[in-house]
Amino acid sequence: MYGNSKIEVLQFEEKGRGLITKVAIEADELILRSPVTVLDGLEYRMLRLLPALRAFADGEGFPVRDNPDAALFFALENLVNDPEKVLRTDQTVTSASSAIMYTFAWDRSEEEGGPTSAIAFGAASLCNHIDDAALANAKTVQQNEINAIDLVATTNIEAGTEILIQYNSVPFTTS
Repeated sequence: MYGNSKIEVLQFEEKGRGLITKVAIEADELILRSPVTVLDGLEYRMLRLLPALRAFADGEGFPVRDNPDAALFFALENLVNDPEKVLRTDQTVTSASSAIMYTFAWDRSEEEGGPTSAIAFGAASLCNHIDDAALANAKTVQQNEINAIDLVATTNIEAGTEILIQYNSVPFTTS
């Protein structure tokens, strides 16, 4: 699957899809490269607002699943009139279905618009994360020149092992 002889996609009961190795992979070895679309400043900010808008609409009795258009209009109208009410801290937690869960931080110079996010296509977007950096066995490497993201082994990985990255506090490596 995905034209890569090193990995396969599996469905994990407790966390959805993820990547496992089909062969042993050595530390510092390229596992895969996936193209990305880098979001511009407005797209990035809008994407970060979506979980709060969804939580607000659901919490105020406008479930998104029942009428997405009405829920979005209601949430946006309230955002304009009372932003603090909509953007409460307890409502900014992303849900598993949110598009923001499939983005990667993307480091850019201020001349290029500053830090943003990128949406990865292909298998990179299916790599699960782990909060403990010591347990991660891969890292992402941003490829600015070609708008791609590399998944690189940080340790030797045995065949049949899930590939895990830690992205909560460790920044991208860029090349």
